[in-house]
Amino acid sequence: MHTGDFKLDPTPVDGQLMDFHRFSEYGERGTVLLLQTAQTLKKGGYTFSEKEVRRAFEEVFCDAKGRIIMSTFASNIHRIQQAVDVAVMFGRKVILSGRSIVKNAQIALDLGYLRIPENTWLKLEDMKNLNDNEVVIITTGSQGEP
Repeated sequence: MHTGDFKLDPTPVDGQLMDFHRFSEYGERGTVLLLQTAQTLKKGGYTFSEKEVRRAFEEVFCDAKGRIIMSTFASNIHRIQQAVDVAVMFGRKVILSGRSIVKNAQIALDLGYLRIPENTWLKLEDMKNLNDNEVVIITTGSQGEP
């Protein structure tokens, strides 16, 4: 069985807890191998809840005097949602930069997994009409590095 990447988050942003029972069902059916993609596999301990990211966003957005540029995985819709929510909280417009993040965000928006208030998501070319302190750019990087 190959799961791809996932996060064990006891307090997920969307309130949807992981279905651990489903994993045990795969074992009961005779699955003998689980293949999983994992970031920071060699690092011990646990990862904080995604909700902690929002607190960090609030601190950064509150203190930022100019343009904010944030990098994340294009598939991390929860993180994109949190960045959008905090951008709105601080009166900033959101620019999504990068083909994969724009595509994923549009799909998530269409499916109702992402909520962006009207007139918040602007195109890159619209940035020239905004002051730096009115903008958050959400982009993808190489493995979400700073």
